[in-house]
Amino acid sequence: MGAAALALVALTPACTAQPAPVVVSTATTVTPPPKATVTNSVVVAIDEVGPGFNPHQLADLSPVNNAVSGLVLPSVFLPEATGSGWTLDPSIAVSATPAATTKPTAPFQVTYVLRNEAQWSDGAPIAAEDFRYLWQQMISQPGVADAAGYDLITDVASSGGGKTVTVSFAADYPAWQQLFRSLLPAHLLKDLPGGFTAALDDGLPVSGSRFKVKSVDRDRGEVLLERNDRFWDTPTALDSILLRRDGTPNQLAESLRSKDAQMAQLHGSDATRTQLAAIPDVRTLTVAQPSTMRVAVDVGASGLSDVNVREGLLGLLDVDALSMIGAGRAVGQFRADAQVLAPSEPGYIATRPAGGTVTAAVEALGRAGYSLQAGRYLKNGTPLTVMVGAAKEDSAATSVAQAVADQLTSAGINAKASIVTSSELYGDRLGSGEIGMLVGRAPAGGDPATTLASTFGCTGSAGVAPAGAPTPTAAAGPTGTRSAPTTRLGNVSGVCDPSLQPQIDAALSGAVDVAATLAELEPRLWALHAVLPLYQDSTVLAVRKQVTGVDEPIGLRGGPFADAATWSRNDR
Repeated sequence: MGAAALALVALTPACTAQPAPVVVSTATTVTPPPKATVTNSVVVAIDEVGPGFNPHQLADLSPVNNAVSGLVLPSVFLPEATGSGWTLDPSIAVSATPAATTKPTAPFQVTYVLRNEAQWSDGAPIAAEDFRYLWQQMISQPGVADAAGYDLITDVASSGGGKTVTVSFAADYPAWQQLFRSLLPAHLLKDLPGGFTAALDDGLPVSGSRFKVKSVDRDRGEVLLERNDRFWDTPTALDSILLRRDGTPNQLAESLRSKDAQMAQLHGSDATRTQLAAIPDVRTLTVAQPSTMRVAVDVGASGLSDVNVREGLLGLLDVDALSMIGAGRAVGQFRADAQVLAPSEPGYIATRPAGGTVTAAVEALGRAGYSLQAGRYLKNGTPLTVMVGAAKEDSAATSVAQAVADQLTSAGINAKASIVTSSELYGDRLGSGEIGMLVGRAPAGGDPATTLASTFGCTGSAGVAPAGAPTPTAAAGPTGTRSAPTTRLGNVSGVCDPSLQPQIDAALSGAVDVAATLAELEPRLWALHAVLPLYQDSTVLAVRKQVTGVDEPIGLRGGPFADAATWSRNDR
């Protein structure tokens, strides 16, 4: 027997049962397709970071601030999905209830019961201290947004270990649900010098909501938001959102085309929107922002107490040209032609008076005693001089302010632009008389009566200022006569017409129909020649189909990022 045969015998099993041999198929193995890659991060291309991150300061109003503060800071009420009302955020509060009173003299009160679990990301509780801090800042700091509701508050009381907050008002306030949105961390800011006005310039130190600010890099133009792992309620679907400056429109389009960015929100022209909309799997829409650009005249500045001078100065300005300079395009439907409501708000009606010509402006200056001599407006040999201020962090406001100074100079006014930091502009210089005209933003999309009172009301008289608040100064009447108190809250012009105040107060308390009141007051507000609205801010929003859950913006105050906690990304 050969060697091969012997080997075979050796390997042959004995007479015992063996399992059947494994049959190996020679058919081609089918490999299942790889699962879709899901990256839990969304990159949003932007055109600029913006001035700062305090949503309560006029100087910081911007699309990025609106998005970031809404995702990071806690609010008792959020915009309803319909955009027509407000709904309690159950992650922050168990209830918020106006007191039922039977006595007509009883103060209007609202009691908030906060969730025990609600806390800042550093472990400090979200509590009555944060309510009181925001109230105190809103009635004592200059240049705040929508201050009139807070000015009605007389006390913020704490009980239940700080988790029950009782807010008392000097009068009824139907828009109370719009208060205490974007609460600030009092335990961090209250002892910092300039804590309210400057500490939030480069980010938000802690979070009280679903996202937190991981980093802000102004040089690279990036704001990184990450999931707040200390959030006590339903977590976000995304790990992070990166807001990133992407350069020119062509570079931005390439970022979306290559899927390097999944979304974009920027101030773009019609050409930019058309370019982005042509990219496959990208949808675009125009989003109205909750702010308007305006020129406010300080009625207390030297020479500007005369309504004729103010009429002359504002009448010499080309609104369309200034709007195009600020927005970077023709503003079209977003031209702001009313004093209180913005163009995208329900009930908006253009009220800008007809006949505002250069001839009328020259006549107004003549009534004030000025005449054009050798190309300059003089009165008793003294030239009409005005300083035009803007915050250097706001590129659009800076451009408009410089253009205002140029237009006035060309018309014969001794005008110069003063571009300073936002804290300086809205701080020491606001109401000092040094800045005669201020170019900046005003909030939009809130309660119309609050906007009316915040912009034109004789503020500082309804509420009781907390200890340490500045002593109120006098407010200017329609011709500049000082006749009522003001603390220059959101009323940056300082104008105050005592004859308008009863109607303003009645609208704020809900005693009269707001729409009817506005219809009556708008012509009188224009006649003050204290505020010149230019345009409402708007952005182009572009979204790749990779990102799901991005719905139409929920009202102006909600914006396109209101539902970002439910966004998800799928790269299938």
